[in-house]
Amino acid sequence: YLLLLAVADDGVGLAIIAFFYPDPVLPVRPIWLLLVAAAMLLAWSFKRRGVTSFWPYLLVPGGMAWVALFMANPHQGSNAPNGSCRGP
Repeated sequence: YLLLLAVADDGVGLAIIAFFYPDPVLPVRPIWLLLVAAAMLLAWSFKRRGVTSFWPYLLVPGGMAWVALFMANPHQGSNAPNGSCRGP
């Protein structure tokens, strides 16, 4: 339970940083997060249909979620000029 709480807390913290402290050059585009929700719904439907193989989950909803999160620009630290998350 504590591990789940720690992971969820980190996720909420990252979301707050991404949305309330955006990069003015590459702002967050929340419309792409709808594709993440669609990927989650698709993964849930796979589970309901009894898909037991790992690969359909990885390739279809996993790929959709990766592309959507990349296009939404919530990864602010990677926009640093030197490619690191550290300051100057």
